[in-house]
Parts: sequence; structure tokens; C-alpha cells
Amino acid sequence: MDNESVKRFAIKLAKAESESEVLTILKDYGYLHDKSCWQPFGGNENNFSVIGAQQSSADAALVEKLINSVDAVLIRKSYEKNINPESPKAPKSMREAMDMFFSVPQGKLLNISKTDRTSLSQNIQLYASGKKKKPNYFIVDSGEGQTPNRLPDTILSISKNNKLRIPFVQGKFNMGGTGVLQFCGDQNFQVIISKRCPSIPEKYNRINGEQDDSSSYWGVTIVRRGAPEVGAKSSSYQYLAPNNKILSFEADNLPILPNNRPFEWGTFIKLYEYKLSGLRTIATFDLYYRLSVLLPSVALPIRIIETRDYKGHTLETTLTGLNVRLEEDRNNNLEEGFPYQSHIVVQNKKINYSLYVFKEGKGSNYRINEGVIFVINGQTHGSISKSIYKRKAVGLGYISDSVLAVLDCSDLDLRSREDLFMNNRDSLRNVELKKQIEKTLEEDFKNNKLLKELNEKRREDAIKNKIGNSKPMSDVLNKLIHQSDSLKRLLLSGTSIESDEDIRKRNKGPHRNKSNYRGKQFPTFFDLKNGVTGKGQYIKEVPKNRRARILFKTDVENNYFGRELNPGRIKLTLNGVKVPNYSITLLDGIAALYITLPSNCRVGQTYNYQVEVTDIVQKNPFVEQFQVLVSQPVKMRTPTKKKKSVLEPPNVYDVEEGEWERHGMNENSVLRIMEASEGKYDFYVNVKNKSLLSEIENSEKDKSELVKAQFKFGMSLIGLSIIQAHYKEEREDDEEGKEPVDITKQVDDTTKQIAPVFIPMLKSLSTLQLEEENIV
Repeated sequence: MDNESVKRFAIKLAKAESESEVLTILKDYGYLHDKSCWQPFGGNENNFSVIGAQQSSADAALVEKLINSVDAVLIRKSYEKNINPESPKAPKSMREAMDMFFSVPQGKLLNISKTDRTSLSQNIQLYASGKKKKPNYFIVDSGEGQTPNRLPDTILSISKNNKLRIPFVQGKFNMGGTGVLQFCGDQNFQVIISKRCPSIPEKYNRINGEQDDSSSYWGVTIVRRGAPEVGAKSSSYQYLAPNNKILSFEADNLPILPNNRPFEWGTFIKLYEYKLSGLRTIATFDLYYRLSVLLPSVALPIRIIETRDYKGHTLETTLTGLNVRLEEDRNNNLEEGFPYQSHIVVQNKKINYSLYVFKEGKGSNYRINEGVIFVINGQTHGSISKSIYKRKAVGLGYISDSVLAVLDCSDLDLRSREDLFMNNRDSLRNVELKKQIEKTLEEDFKNNKLLKELNEKRREDAIKNKIGNSKPMSDVLNKLIHQSDSLKRLLLSGTSIESDEDIRKRNKGPHRNKSNYRGKQFPTFFDLKNGVTGKGQYIKEVPKNRRARILFKTDVENNYFGRELNPGRIKLTLNGVKVPNYSITLLDGIAALYITLPSNCRVGQTYNYQVEVTDIVQKNPFVEQFQVLVSQPVKMRTPTKKKKSVLEPPNVYDVEEGEWERHGMNENSVLRIMEASEGKYDFYVNVKNKSLLSEIENSEKDKSELVKAQFKFGMSLIGLSIIQAHYKEEREDDEEGKEPVDITKQVDDTTKQIAPVFIPMLKSLSTLQLEEENIV
């Protein structure tokens, strides 16, 4: 084809809005069935094994494309400043690159104005087009761009070391961008159009030391999934390259952008009929929210533009990540005192984290099921579900839908990153580092006073006006259990039922009054709360199987150790050697340091610790010394050995239809459990369950209350049985290093499945006659 023909071909592909249009274009140009025009992606016919093993979800795969665009823009800026991205002069991190190339202080978008963020977003744009139910997405960036000759070794390659030695980019493995292919319609079509940025110095346009004669040309190709050839075991991804050359043409610009803005250089990638399950509404709403979680602190802002037929909505918005969004919305969406920032140290690795607690009902606007997300250079690399807050080790079930912890793992060394994160960057490896991080976080969350108090407040709000009804229901359940020796033996051995006020007092005493504490930006003192300051005379006795908890008093603000700007630094040593595992919380002038004792510690042994706290304004660090005396290990709670069971009869509350949203219920929900204190649960029974209402409607009028009671207490017994089994399984799983079970979900799922047959089953069994002639 001549220059104009190739140009028209590129424009037609870019403007096509369905797979069927693309098929027609390829057929009209004679490429569809001509196998000689297609080359194996990455130069490997067996590429499906690599490409098919990328991201497990369409949203995470799309993020990889956006990250590649961020990388391309930063590399282009490096070239324009005449800095070889692989040279010692290049920025050492993505944040440093943003500061150097775009004058963003500390590389944080929070540090520039909204107007500046919008202006920066013109570098990367994400468009939604096509049909509402079968949308297309195309990404346009003003990055370095690729020449036709470079495309096979860059965007169309797999596992090459294109960016391996560039320290300020995210992409390293040269395969993440292929994850989108399996989500592109039935044919897996992806169109790529690219042109090298003309302002890049000529010396950076060489290939193997020789001048690239395609530097001023556009390159166009399309990727598809080819059916397995005869004798092949799997499909193979291919790209269009007649005569083994990428189609190329010359043009000053291309008219392929919806807003009539001329596309002069950079890269255009279009994904046809992209399968973003659950995110097919207007792109500036659900997709924007989801990308904010997956790119919580994205380096460069991204402009999202909706071109489909939506009326009365904002059709453009700027994606700046979750942290910017939450900061701007904090008064409307976050509880007072949040975000709370701190850090943990695991295996001598410091990890900063931010805790966000959303106001009730607001959490679903910011995440789906994530409770803890692990972030590197602004991109989420893995997560732990929000069920972590319901675990017995944490005990924050009432706020589990509202808490989100964001761990910044950007400073982890390369080896630790490789060990912790899968190469597809959307899941975690179940390695020892991950287990220790998770365990340390559990203890931090459990001991965080702000979280504990908010959890208790949510509980009190949930049971308000219900306490009077709970006591007789709990008494009935207690009586039912004690009427059967088998039930009593299986479900509990203790019999006491504490009042809600008793539980609150036993747990943590009265609520802390709203604090007027206003800490200083930098501390003027940091002293041991007990003992003689600086004299090393404070001795803390700690059981061998527990962590040491050392308290300090200070006058600094709560986020001192975790804030991004000029944070405090803490150094903890044992006999002069850095302690590998610890965490610290700081609230209203009291810092709690949690220390994991040495694995080989012995009862009676004394350890000498030293804490140094410093920051940019302290000439000399604050130094405190203390001793830890190892005492006999305390016995862990073991239900099979205790005279009084860990489990006690639960508080049972009715849930009406108007309360479904608060409790995460619907017409099919039956039982939602929440741990009120250790061994004491609140049971919320949906008395407007669809199956229950149907049975009440079909029963005799004078039997409706009986049916309702059978349902409530029967389901409560099933819930107790599941919890009892969970206690045993949890001990076994902990010993074997297994992931903790989400018991709340287990109870929810089980009772939902049983509900339709529960009352009919009781009725049938009650009429059963064990007559000798037909049964016995």
C-alpha cells in the first residue's frame, strides 16, 4: 500500500467502534485470512502461556496500560532533558522523576493545585467509546512514542529488558501490558498506533548503534488471538506485519481523537469491546472510582473522557488517585481523626501506612472488598480483604466495611518486592514476609484506640433501641441450649449473659471524650511514660509468648511517624543491633511501641533496648533506654481446656427491612454476626427474609409468631455451631500457616442456603412417625 492507503487504514481502525467493524476492515484490505501477514507476538508462537497468565481481572489489566503510559511520559521527559534514563544522572525513583521533570514537590500530586493536575493530565487520556454494553477503551499518551522499527522490540515484545535498568519507571518485566488482550472481546483485538516524539534528541533514536530510518514515521498494527494451528496445544497471539514489517506512513497529525485535538505523536492503543465486568456505566463514575483504588497515588494524573451517549453527567474528570481524592473529600467522607499515618518494621523493612475510616455507608464509593492494599509507586500490587478487621485477632467487625489501610511498599528492596508480589502485580505470594506483615498489622489495628472506640460507637448505634428486646431473646436461646445436654456440650460450657453495658465496661471502660489535643509539628520531648527518663531503670516484664508494649509521652501530632512531609524517624536497637520487627502507634501524646521478642528468648533473661527518635529539626535525637524481662508464657485461650467456654450465648437482634443497608443485608440474607467482645457475639436476624415471609404467609394466623421464633432461634443455633467449629479450625489453621477463615461470610452464606428449606423441614420432621412397619 502507498502512504495514503496505510494512513486511511490506520484511521479506519482507530475510529472503528466494534469487533465486527474491525473484521470488515481487515477483510477489505486482504489481511484477515492471509496468515503470511501476521507475526507471533513477542516472536514466540507459544506466547499464550505467558500472556494468558497475566492479570486475573480486566480492571487490573487496564491499569498496566495506564502505568506503561506513565512510564513512557517520564522517559520522554528524561530524553528531552538530555538524560539517558539508564544513566547515573537519571532520577532514582518515580517521585524524584516527577519532581525533576514536572516540578511536583516530592513527586506528590497533593502538593500541586487542582488546576496544575488537570493540566498535567493532558499527557495521558483514557477514552470510553462505542456501545454502553460493549464499550471500547483507548489510551492516548504524549510519551516517547515508538517508531515502526522499534514496535516489535517494545510494545509488541515479551520479557525483554527494555525498562529493567530504568529506576524511575514501574514496568520491569515487559509483559504486564499484554494482560488486557484476553479481555478484549471475542477476537482479542488491540490496535496500536505510535510515532516517536520529535523533540527527543537524535542520539536516542538509534537501534543497535545505527540510525533508525523510521523515526519520522507512524507505525500501525493490530493484535489478535489466532486459533490453535494443527498440532498446537493452545491459541497464539499475533500482530499485523505484512512482509514481517510494521505498516508505516508519514503524516503531520492524525484526526483520530473525539475532541478534534490533533494527535501529533505518542501512542494510541484501543481495546475493543473490553470486558470490564460491573464497570460498564459512565466512565467518570464507577471506572473512575475503581481506578482510584488501583492507582491510589498515581504519579501522573490521567484524564478520563466519556464519549458514549450519556446525558446529564460529567463527561470528563481527572484521575489523581485515592489519596488525593480522599484528601479533597475528607470532611464529607472520613471519620474525624483520619487519615491516621504510622509505620511498621518487619524483617528490618520499614513500611509506612495510612489508615482511612469512612463514615458509615461511604466506604463502597472507594473500594470493593479491599481492606489493606499494598502499593508501589502509586500502583496497587495486591490486597487483603476487608474481612481482616473481623478476625478474632483484630475484633473490629462493626467498622470492617469502613476501614482501608494503604501500605506504601515503594521503599522495599528489589528482592523483597520479588518475594512479596507476583509478577502480574495483582496478587501477593503467601511467603513469610507477607505473613509477618499481616500479623503485625493485626496487632496494630487491634491496639489502635481510635479504631476500637469507633468500632464500639458503631456497635452502640446499631443496637440502639434494641437492647430491651435482646435480653428476652438471649434468655430464650440460652434456655433452648440448656434444655439439651448435647447442645450445651457442643456449643458452650459457660452460662452467663453479660449486659451490653457490662461488655463495654469490661472491654475498655468509658468512651474517651472528644479530644482537644493539638500536637506540635515536631516534638519537644519524647520520654518513657514509666520509669526514670534516660536512666535505663525502667524494666518491663513480658511473657515469653507475647509482644512487649512500651509507652512514651510526647507533645507531637499523631501522624508524626507516618506523615509524608518531614516524618519522625525511630531507631530501635537491642544491645546495639537494630530490632527487625516492631510497630508504633501514636495518639494524643501517647506513643505505644510494640516489640516482638527474640525467637530464642528464655524465661528470666533480660534484654537491653534503646530507642532514638529524631527528625529534621532535632540537633540530637531523643534517647530512652529500658529493659525487658522475659517471664513465663501465658496460657492462650483454649476452649477445650477452659472451665468457662470462650463462647457465650449471643445477643440476638431483629433486623427490619429499613435496616438492611446498615447490616449489609438484602431479602435473601438471614444472619449477620458481629463479635462484641472476646467470646461474645451479636446476632442480627433478618425477620423480613423472603423465605420466612413466605412461610408466615402460608401458615395459620395463630402460628405466625411460632414460625418466626423457630426461624430466629434455629438460625442462631446454626450460627453458634459454625462459630464453635471455627474456633477449633482457627487454631489448627494458625498452626499450619493457613489463611484465616472469614466466619462472618461463612455464616451468611450457610444460613442463606438453608433458609428456603428450614421451616418446611421442621414441619415435616414434626409429623414424622417412627412406626415399626414403615421406618423402624
